[in-house]
Formats: sequence, C-alpha cells, structure tokens
Amino acid sequence: MSLLDARNVICGYGHRMVLDSMSVNVEAGEGVSLLGHNGTGKSTLIRAISGVIPVKSGEILFEGKPVANLTPDALVKRGIVHVPAGRRIFPNMSVEHNLEAGAFTRTDRQEVWRDIEAMMERFPILGERRGSAAGLLSGGEQQVLAVARGLMARPKLLMVDEPSLGLSPTMVQFVFGILAELRKDGTSVVLAEQNVRKALAVTDRAYVLAQGRVIMEGPSESLLSSEAFREDYLGAKRGGSFGELVEEALDTQS
Repeated sequence: MSLLDARNVICGYGHRMVLDSMSVNVEAGEGVSLLGHNGTGKSTLIRAISGVIPVKSGEILFEGKPVANLTPDALVKRGIVHVPAGRRIFPNMSVEHNLEAGAFTRTDRQEVWRDIEAMMERFPILGERRGSAAGLLSGGEQQVLAVARGLMARPKLLMVDEPSLGLSPTMVQFVFGILAELRKDGTSVVLAEQNVRKALAVTDRAYVLAQGRVIMEGPSESLLSSEAFREDYLGAKRGGSFGELVEEALDTQS
C-alpha cells in the first residue's frame, strides 16, 4: 500500500480546470519530484492533496484511507504537511513563535518545546535569530524557517512547493542540503520545483507534468538518461552521468 495515492484527480480554480485526470503515488520513505514548466499543475496538485483547493473528481488516498476534500487542519493531523511557495511565514512573529505555530494541531506541549529546541540545534541559523521577527530574516533564512515550521507538525509526508523561488544560489544550495538530509533520515517528501537537476538529486522518482497531465515518470536516474528529457528540461541532448549531475547539484559549500 502506498503512503499517498492520488487517482484521476480533476481540479482547478473556479470553472478553470488545471489537473486533467492526474495520478501520482508516493511510497513510505520515498522522495518524489513534480517537474514541469510554469502552469503545468505542480502547485495545484500539492494544494489539492493538502486541502487548499477542492477536488472536483477522482480520489486521494493516504495510508489507504480517502482524504480528498478534508480540511487542511484535518490533513495536518493525519500527517500531510504543505510548505507553500513564497514561504508564507508570519513576519511579525518571532522565529520561535513561528516554529510553535507549526505545531498548532499537537497537544503534547512539552514535546513541542523539545522539538523547537531540536530545530534550533538542527538549524543554527534559526537558533541565532530565535527572538527576531521572522520578517527580518533573509529570503533563504525564511525558507529554512518554513521547512522547520513544517517539520514541527511531525509529518508523515512533507510537500514543499518551489523552495528555490527567489533565493540566491548560496541559499538554494543550503536549502537543498536540508532537503537531502531529510531524505537521508527517511522523511517522505514531495517536491515541486523548476530547478530540475537539484530536485532530481534529492528525490528517488519524478513525474513530469504538462497541461495538467503526467507525460513522463520514472526513477531520477532513468529520467536523466533519457535523451528527450535531457533536451527538454536540461537544455542539452547530452551531458554528464547521473552521479556527476548529482554531485554538481549538491556540491557542498566550502
């Protein structure tokens, strides 16, 4: 049984349907990329799974149970956490209180505060600014905070939408290093991202979307060895090996 199984999902905004019978699945402990150009349905699929927009048709199963059209709060309680594009932190609240807000569905208050301290330790950049208003952080620091806030809910599935959007190359490197660490820890991740090489470097499989449909899918390494994929999404018919691309994508900072 898959952790997440979305089948023939149709949804959109008002009368404009964006997803056209979209089907994807995520196994427990797996990282999956959603790839495609702007307007292909990546963010819409994540919003549908997380209850932000209604599903018109189709079904979404999580741990074998139907969850389509549950409220976002109910889905967070079940373990589905969405880190939206644009970060969406609470700018007037402190870093610490933003992290606390990420645990809003939890009732184990002592464990929440232990998790906050663990996040400060895991991401020292947040510990250094714990009392600062989140809006004073740089864009990259806000993205780190957004991911850490999502982890405060102890998700079974973490969905991250366009984490590199608007970040400097240095902070993109840092944020994807965090996602790589989460994958090594066995966290299930769905990643919607236009930076194809970095996305594939930190996930096991990928779906390529176009006009609200899946047009290609497979293991990251297999996609990068596909001439059609390389030409359309990497800008060249030929290139280095998968290992070389991953090394390039996750080249550690000096």
